[in-house]
Amino acid sequence: MKIKTRYPLKNGYPIWVYNPNYGGYLGAVGIAKKLQKGGYPQQKKIAIMIAKANLAKQINLIVNSEVYTEKIRISKKDYEEYKTKLYSLSKHSAKAFLKNVIVKDEWIDPKTGDLYVWVVLEK
Repeated sequence: MKIKTRYPLKNGYPIWVYNPNYGGYLGAVGIAKKLQKGGYPQQKKIAIMIAKANLAKQINLIVNSEVYTEKIRISKKDYEEYKTKLYSLSKHSAKAFLKNVIVKDEWIDPKTGDLYVWVVLEK
């Protein structure tokens, strides 16, 4: 099976492999090895799950960096309470964000058969 990217190549790979935030999107890449059983549909499902997990990590990092920025402005006692609330909020935010995730592009490496999937948050 051949799947070609719609985006420019860099060193033989789609540009978004090197820069998942390509084109101003917040994105992530998932890579799934070629499978013996299940074929392309199963391979794509795995690649999307990996990409979404990578995107969720990014979202949590963004939220946590916001929490840290706010920490500087408040007392230690208030910070602990604030951190707990924001940690809960960040989990909900990541889940909410992931509902707006779309597969922007995919590509199969012709040498290995590995499937690369690029997911992004819809603008």
